[in-house]
Amino acid sequence: MKRIILKIFLWLAGIIALIVLAAVIAVNIIFKPSVIIGTVEDLASGYLNGSISIKDAEVSVFSTFPHLSFRLDSVRVDNAEGRTLLYTDRISVAVNVRKYLEHKRISIENFLIDSPSVSYNTDSLGNADWAGLFKASAKDSLGKDSGNDGEASGNELFNSLGSSDFKIRNASILYDDAFAGNFAEIKGLDISLRGGAGKRGAGGHASLNAGSITARSNGMFAIKDKHAGIETRLGFKRDSMICRFSDTRITLGGIDFNGSGSLVFEEGGGIIADVDYGLDIRSLTELLEMIPDDIIPEAGSAKVKGTVSCSGNIRGRYAEGSFPLLNGEFSISEGSIAYKGMPASVDELELDFGYRLDLNKEEDSFIRLDTVVVKGGGVDITGKGWFVKLLEDPAFFSLIKADVDLKKLYDIFPFASGIDLKGYIDMNLAAGFSAKTISEGDFGKIRAGGRFGIDSLRIILPEDSLSVNIMRFYGKVGSNMKNATSLQGLDRLRGNVSADSVLILAKNGFRLFTDTLNARFSTSPLRDTTMVATMEAGAEIGLCRIYLRDTLFLGAKALSVDAGIEPVPSHPKIPRVKAHIVADSVRARYIQNRFGLNKADIDLSLTRLGKKREGRAIWIPSGTIDMGGFRMFTPSFPVRIAADRTSVVFDRGGIKFDKGLFRIGHSDLQLDGAITNLWRGMFRRDTIRAELNVHSHLLNVNQLLWANYLAGKYKTDDSLKARIEASGDNVDSTASLTATDTTAMDAGKSLFFIPHRLDLKFTSRIDNMRLASTYIENFKGDVTVRNGALKLDELSFTCNAIRHISGSALYKAESRTQGYAGFELNMDNMIVDSIITMMPALDSLVPMLRSLKGNVDVYLAAETGLDSMMRIEIPELRSGMHIEGRELTLLDGETFSDIAKMLKFKNKERNIIDSVAVNLSVKDGMIEVFPFVLTMDRYVLAAGGIQRLDSSFDYHISLLESPILFKVGVDITGNLNGKMKYKITKAKYKDITKATRRSYIDSTALNIRLNINRKYIR
Repeated sequence: MKRIILKIFLWLAGIIALIVLAAVIAVNIIFKPSVIIGTVEDLASGYLNGSISIKDAEVSVFSTFPHLSFRLDSVRVDNAEGRTLLYTDRISVAVNVRKYLEHKRISIENFLIDSPSVSYNTDSLGNADWAGLFKASAKDSLGKDSGNDGEASGNELFNSLGSSDFKIRNASILYDDAFAGNFAEIKGLDISLRGGAGKRGAGGHASLNAGSITARSNGMFAIKDKHAGIETRLGFKRDSMICRFSDTRITLGGIDFNGSGSLVFEEGGGIIADVDYGLDIRSLTELLEMIPDDIIPEAGSAKVKGTVSCSGNIRGRYAEGSFPLLNGEFSISEGSIAYKGMPASVDELELDFGYRLDLNKEEDSFIRLDTVVVKGGGVDITGKGWFVKLLEDPAFFSLIKADVDLKKLYDIFPFASGIDLKGYIDMNLAAGFSAKTISEGDFGKIRAGGRFGIDSLRIILPEDSLSVNIMRFYGKVGSNMKNATSLQGLDRLRGNVSADSVLILAKNGFRLFTDTLNARFSTSPLRDTTMVATMEAGAEIGLCRIYLRDTLFLGAKALSVDAGIEPVPSHPKIPRVKAHIVADSVRARYIQNRFGLNKADIDLSLTRLGKKREGRAIWIPSGTIDMGGFRMFTPSFPVRIAADRTSVVFDRGGIKFDKGLFRIGHSDLQLDGAITNLWRGMFRRDTIRAELNVHSHLLNVNQLLWANYLAGKYKTDDSLKARIEASGDNVDSTASLTATDTTAMDAGKSLFFIPHRLDLKFTSRIDNMRLASTYIENFKGDVTVRNGALKLDELSFTCNAIRHISGSALYKAESRTQGYAGFELNMDNMIVDSIITMMPALDSLVPMLRSLKGNVDVYLAAETGLDSMMRIEIPELRSGMHIEGRELTLLDGETFSDIAKMLKFKNKERNIIDSVAVNLSVKDGMIEVFPFVLTMDRYVLAAGGIQRLDSSFDYHISLLESPILFKVGVDITGNLNGKMKYKITKAKYKDITKATRRSYIDSTALNIRLNINRKYIR
């Protein structure tokens, strides 16, 4: 029996040993590093448009039992261009296998991501290195998996989790968006989550610490190398969907916030908040420690008294159309500050500040400053103020008194070296008004009084590159002041402001300078129920300059403004603002756009409409502008635009030009007329109308088209951008950047779409025009823009190829890719070979013109579709044409010699047509030449046939009068670009004496004319 038991035991032991051996072999084969790495890389390739690389991998079961350990070393993710987006030294996970086998619960004992770095960069053109990283198919598959099955599996996983320990150690994150000008960097980031989860909910402790956070926007630092941290305890009950958190501490740059409360998550997506928060400052010392060392070193070393309190709460429901109520309080009471070794101190410091914000508008929202007091050591500041009814009819009330000698601040505070403060500030002001008072122009209801003065102010903060220098800045304001010139004998509100030599510099490239400033204002007493209060104001500004980095520049040699508010005579309750502005030597630059003006005299009037729109007052402008020495340049249309003297009158109806002479590159335009309905067109999407007389001595169409081409190229051509940036602030320095003349028309040729909300009519007279290699003179015509179409009527001009052209034409873009053109032209004494060079499109309309030389008179009516590049759509081409001419060459020399020899011409060398009159039509890609009579040598011929747009033809010529005793015909076939064939046949045309089918041409022209009108009206 013992032997049997022993055998069974040995047999079982052998089986177990084999199983263990098999498991060991399986683990070492299946979880071999190369297998794991290959599997992960293959799996990632199905989701990423990039690559993932892993240096080493390891899975441990037996050596770490009861834990299953998994580790990846040196994990790197690159995009398709090979740029590293994500890297980490190590990812390790340890799962308790025993707990899973016993309780079917996943217990993650440890999850660690060590030293990860994440980089997100966007270049100046807006191209992000993360863009396109994930494949579209992967996104779709993930989206499908996130349905009900995904939710069920998520719930199952949530229920099975027992405990977790999640850590991210020494992480770094870089976000650099050069396109938007935003930058953020986090270094030394540690994240720790400890806790557990089960069927009833979850709970634990969370902490986040960042060694350094730097953030800036458009070059301005919002945060610079600041420490930040978050610690909190939280718990979540799944049945009630309540999340409670306590002992929450948020640290940012030495400022500590605390908070506690609860959030209830509703089924409909709403959240009920009950949160208390505060600033964790228990004394003035902690508040002073927030002052940077580059301002006051060891600012927290002062001897202080007083208490500091900061608290607030968020209570209410957040959902669609509903917001919680926000309240906050901050106060400093019975405070004082004294630094060791300093001769003076702040003896009295008081502050009481609070706010409430109710976006539901059930309670008044406000910001209040009940008290501010700072006294001691040559400083005496007291004040208070309120903003009430913030979300309804905001109103402002304030009272401030200040008597400060900045130089005496050195007796109180131990400022860092390099800081320079001096000057004297004296202020005693009180004011009260509402936003409604301002918007309605009822300035008589503004209550204000007091004075302020600044003498020899100088503030220099080297670390922030801030420098403020003001030699003198004074002002005073008062209510109910005596004024003998006023009908009531007093002014309800009156004041003035003056300044000398103001210079402000900041590190973001901002600079402001003005040598003198004088401003004044006064109002009449409060209006009664029948009249608006009047107000007068004025300002004189001397030399002034404003810079903002390389983005903005504004400058003027002198600026004078006289303005006022008065009632409209016919409606005394309606206010009208009137202003007279005189500017001298104005210069401006915004990015790459430049503007210059030698002189400007502007009369401006703004009248408020009696009715409001959507609760807002609407003001209607009117006035006149007289400009001299106007210059402008913009990359959106890179030609220099200038005007020596221009007068513009504008009102609600539109704009009127009084002999405005503009120079656009090499071209000049003189405008006389009006643009009407401009207000309704801009703000009510109505039709803008205009009737203008346009006169030009020279219009260089080549340069204007080339400028249109360069405008599109500017967005992608870095070299062109660099040239514009190097040209500086002066508009005159852009002359070398102006689009030059060119005869290359293809660069600017494409369909242009005409808005339907334009109804414009131009009576044009252009003395000289350059179009491609053609010079046009005495161009006259009426140009009408209506219903998205451009129509030319009463067209008349001469050029180097045609003695005179008259007629009409229409252009319309049905879409961005499909256009229409129709025209009816009379061309007198046209040089055939020159007109084809000038208008290559005629070669498509009438290919037979290539074989003619000489002068002809042409009547042409045609219509055609246009593609996106304004090329003729041959299948849609339809036209009728009548040609008359004398002494024309019909055929090439070789073909003529053969025919002349066969027909026994007297002059076998002279291939001249004595006279010809021919009618032809184009339809369905075919040119039909109707039978016509021509005289050549001692023959009278009748000809007709078909010519195709591929230059092949099939003609018949009948001999009506010739030395031959009988009538005979000749069939000619072939291609204008190749060898022609001919043969003797019977005469088809025996009785004609002139060109036939003129009625057909007239009918075709009539139909085209009707189509043009329909396109124009529709």
